[in-house]
Amino acid sequence: MRLKSVEGNASGVSGGAGAGGRKRGNMRKSKISAAMQVQISREAKHDLKTLPPYFEDVLSEKKSFELRINDRDFQVGDTFLLREYENGAYTGRWYTGVISYVLKNCKEFGLQDGYCIFGW
Repeated sequence: MRLKSVEGNASGVSGGAGAGGRKRGNMRKSKISAAMQVQISREAKHDLKTLPPYFEDVLSEKKSFELRINDRDFQVGDTFLLREYENGAYTGRWYTGVISYVLKNCKEFGLQDGYCIFGW
């Protein structure tokens, strides 16, 4: 299950087949308490900052990957928390998911050493 939040609202995405064979489901809106947000943050293996234009693309499901320095040894099955970051502070919006694919050590296709692309 994926949770994404915009200022305390969350949507779980599961089930159903959509465009491109990816699973899509009915969106459910519910309030996430501050305590639940803290719990999600604790359970995420990777807590990552992301800038507003990229965060918007994640929320709209245009973007389901991250290009990152692989200083955290990203692995399939790891949980991550993307937190929108602007002007030196977190905005309060966040998205969490589970890594389903990691591309690394692929210099022949332009991915520099020490970087990876992970998808969910």
